[in-house]
Amino acid sequence: MATPLRDTIEITDSDMHRPCVFCGGPECDPDEMDLWVTHLVTWHGYKVTEDAPGSANGERPRVIRLQQVGWSPHARFAANQRVHIRAGAFQREYAGRLGTVVGWNPSTSEFAVTFADKPTSGVLLPGDLEVQSSSR
Repeated sequence: MATPLRDTIEITDSDMHRPCVFCGGPECDPDEMDLWVTHLVTWHGYKVTEDAPGSANGERPRVIRLQQVGWSPHARFAANQRVHIRAGAFQREYAGRLGTVVGWNPSTSEFAVTFADKPTSGVLLPGDLEVQSSSR
């Protein structure tokens, strides 16, 4: 199953360092929480709803809560929209597959798409994507 964007996310500075669960990006480092949050806001359409500082002695971690609000209405596809990758896609390993849009980079107009099978995520141009029709 592809990993869709969740309505809310909670991250802490005690989380493990791992790639982004949505797009595989390397920005999900608890030691760099502000960079991680910037990635979630910029690419995945989240907004910060709460930023609770950790305790000075380190017993309580910093906790940031985010809510999925989508991205600009000028984006060609919406958050969690199901798409079909066109047969002539520039990145051939994705051609013909079905995926879920989980990110958008406004500066390049590229979309992050997640898939059920490997490779499980990719960044694709809008011309390579079409809305999944119910007849497929």
